[in-house]
Amino acid sequence: MKFAFGLFAVLTGIIGGTLFFQYQTYSADLAAGNHAYYYAQEIETSFSNDELHVKHHFKGLPNQRMDIILPTHAKDVACLVEDTASCTRVDETMTYLTMGEATTQSISYTVPIAGGLAENKLLQNMFVQLKNGEVSYSILHMATDKVMAGNWITGLPFVGEQKLSMITNTMFSGDGDVRDLYWSVQPITLQQKEQHYSIYANEKPSADFLSEVVEVMGDTHIAIVKDPKFVTANTQEFLFLEALDVTTIENQILLTRLKQKYDFSKGEPWLVDVVATLALEREVGGKKAQDVLQTLYEEMTPEQVNEFKKRVLATEGKAITTQYLDSILREIFTMPTTYFEQNAATETGVFPLLFGDDREIYVNDYVKNDVNLVMKDGKVYYTADTLLPHLGYTAGEGNKGYYVNSAKSAYRFPRLPGFYVHNQTRHEVKSEPIIKIGDSYFIEEGWLQRIFHVEIDKNTGRIQMKVNLE
Repeated sequence: MKFAFGLFAVLTGIIGGTLFFQYQTYSADLAAGNHAYYYAQEIETSFSNDELHVKHHFKGLPNQRMDIILPTHAKDVACLVEDTASCTRVDETMTYLTMGEATTQSISYTVPIAGGLAENKLLQNMFVQLKNGEVSYSILHMATDKVMAGNWITGLPFVGEQKLSMITNTMFSGDGDVRDLYWSVQPITLQQKEQHYSIYANEKPSADFLSEVVEVMGDTHIAIVKDPKFVTANTQEFLFLEALDVTTIENQILLTRLKQKYDFSKGEPWLVDVVATLALEREVGGKKAQDVLQTLYEEMTPEQVNEFKKRVLATEGKAITTQYLDSILREIFTMPTTYFEQNAATETGVFPLLFGDDREIYVNDYVKNDVNLVMKDGKVYYTADTLLPHLGYTAGEGNKGYYVNSAKSAYRFPRLPGFYVHNQTRHEVKSEPIIKIGDSYFIEEGWLQRIFHVEIDKNTGRIQMKVNLE
């Protein structure tokens, strides 16, 4: 037991010296003019009563105000008084650190864990962040009741484990931040530990796998964990795998790097696969992204495809959204389109590349922003679900087609081509008045005028519709 305590003391001393050197170096490298800064941290945690209790020490702090960003469900936030200066810069509101000469400050807080640790869990954004700050080095201590058979894993390199009579202490440390924690109910073995990655699995990786994985790893340490439950998790500190497969790791690392380079927070999840496919020039990710890109490429020249790729990949730091990608297509084709936006709203199949009209659409002198116009096969179509109610009708899909009703008229446009029904009278047609594109219905402009007696006047600024109900 004395040896165990001695070993941990030596490890803590060595890492503490490294920590001191790291934060002294980084604190001297403050970014000019934007109040960015580096700091180091040491975090002590213990788990009891379905809660994570945290003692958080910030080190190497600059002499400036720093806002405290708490975990979403944090409670019992308080000063942690360990010496006369350990809490002198923490404002009484616990929302920021004031300017001051003290370079180390400490707080404590508790984060509830819903459902406890009865099953494997990925706990994200568990620790306090300092706004505009970048963590240069982290030390993390995890204390867990010995009766719990599982173990903690973090994105930091594993240092050691100390089993005492009542608790198990686990220690991690390394460059960079730590935000996420992974709990495995069943003990999981650290199979390989290298400078930029650690592999956790209950099976030994093959020699071929170990030789190849080195080639695809980045510069920051990451934990590779075999657990299929979290393979789709959005985290920069872990790679969760169903199997120890190099291609999967390569793809996931690429996606992680792309999420660091581009802002996908406001876009559809499959847009990450779109950008990854453009970057690697091979298929990456799910079927949705590949089908959308393939349909788009079929309507573009090779020069337009290259221009699209170039413009998308040059948008580093910008938010990647369906609207933004559509704006790039608009510039390339010099015509408005909502191709990506429409495909985001389409649950089955792929919405084709169609072009629209920038003019506002008015119905009886009132602008209707929910009505869209598209051009297909030389004809003009309007969104039926949104336009027809403005004309005084109810409209929607039914058992035998698309139904449009008013007080005096009932229309049915069947799925079979060649006719429609008005007040139980069949009318033969050579072209379809209403068509379905993707998951949406559209009414053709000529038929809109003939069937529903809509007068349409187009000028430079607007498309004006007027109607008199029968």
